[in-house]
Amino acid sequence: MKCVFNFSRLNTISLIAAFCMVCLQPLWAETVSIECPVENRSAIRMTVYSGDLTMIEETRTAELVQGDGVLRVTGIPTTVLPETVAIESLSQGEAFSVYEQNYEHNILTPQNLLEAYTGKEIKILQWNEYQDRKEILSARLLSADGPVYEIDGQIYIGYPGQKVLPGIPEAMNLKPQFIWHYQNPGKTQQDFSVSYLARGLSWGTDYVLNIKEDQKADLTAWVTVHNQSGVEYSGVDLTLIAGDLHRVPQNRVQPRMFKAVAYSEAMSAGADVNFNEESFSDYHLYHLPRHVDLDNSSSKQLNLYRMDDIQIQRIYRVEASSGYYLQQSSGGANSSVPVQVIYKLNNNEESGMGQPLPAGVVRIYSKDGMGRRQYAGEDRMAQTAVDEEAEIQAGNAFDLVAEKDQTDYKQLSAKLYQTAWEIRLKNRLDRDVEVEWNENLFGSWTVLDSSEPYEKIKSDKIRFRLKVPAKGTVTAHYRVQTGL
Repeated sequence: MKCVFNFSRLNTISLIAAFCMVCLQPLWAETVSIECPVENRSAIRMTVYSGDLTMIEETRTAELVQGDGVLRVTGIPTTVLPETVAIESLSQGEAFSVYEQNYEHNILTPQNLLEAYTGKEIKILQWNEYQDRKEILSARLLSADGPVYEIDGQIYIGYPGQKVLPGIPEAMNLKPQFIWHYQNPGKTQQDFSVSYLARGLSWGTDYVLNIKEDQKADLTAWVTVHNQSGVEYSGVDLTLIAGDLHRVPQNRVQPRMFKAVAYSEAMSAGADVNFNEESFSDYHLYHLPRHVDLDNSSSKQLNLYRMDDIQIQRIYRVEASSGYYLQQSSGGANSSVPVQVIYKLNNNEESGMGQPLPAGVVRIYSKDGMGRRQYAGEDRMAQTAVDEEAEIQAGNAFDLVAEKDQTDYKQLSAKLYQTAWEIRLKNRLDRDVEVEWNENLFGSWTVLDSSEPYEKIKSDKIRFRLKVPAKGTVTAHYRVQTGL
């Protein structure tokens, strides 16, 4: 028998096979996945807003592959808002493109592990106290809620013992991560920026007002930054923004995995230790000129302002209620009204201030007769712009007594009333004082007569300024007509 080989045909087949192997190799080649941990972060900038919202921008370095690849960024907070995530190459610009991004939040928790093994066989470890030994049962997990087991053909809702699982499921992560599928035609080592919004970071302001003599005081403002985001941050370039941003209400559950697919065009569209203050849009921005570390589950206080020898004004004020203008009081007893102690701050340069003050709690301290510092009350101050006033209520005066009595009552018609009042101020101090007495009226009112001058400060409020001598008493009368 004679064997004849057609070498030209064999060579043609070999060439076609080799060509197919080279050209079609990317179709079955595995895409290279690269992790970029928090150790690869070279810079982080953080802007914390009022109302539990923070913008975070990180700069990280990674050794990428040319062509298609997968980049996994770890060390991110569990409170991230995944729909706000954006990535940008600082080395390649628009040449680097992302066509798919994922946020995987299916992290390791006991509940997540049980849900992952629902419908599968697990082990239950028990201690047999009678035989003093461990026993292992095989069970099929039917539901993570309960949990519900099938053991030897019977259904158990809950079962004593430790649950033993064969391993960590592949779909579960030890920590949340961003996953980007990218196309990189350029160099492999690149710096890129990752930005996102997150919850769990907040800030507030606390003030210390040290009262001094001659209507002077020292005011210190402290910023407290709270980190409950689930991760710690080192070397943060920190900025705080005061003001109320409008946000769309969101009633949603944080997803375990968020996936977005987009083309590169859509992705690209997306020394002094005190803070430096500046205006930003319609808000106020405070930037710390040094980097700071924010540990997880911690609070850090930073100095915002210190203003010494500012001018303050102490005010005594009565806020009388608007009751009994339409009805007769149950006569006889005097109606006692507290006399408030208020410190008034003029936030301007002439008073030694002139800085935008974020909202916060003001704690007041003063020295006693022996020169010892004592706590003297606190109040919440609203955010106060420059050239505006702020009033801080310290408490109620002990040695000033205010009383108010109804001395006459007439119902002129079904909707028209006339009442007369006597107000008294007793001063038990060794000095003269002036008290602002505010009467809160309502309806259509007219003051018919008054023994003391008054001013109308609002549509429903009048104010008497009563000077009370030391150890003395001042009495005033007025009559008001009120209609509905």
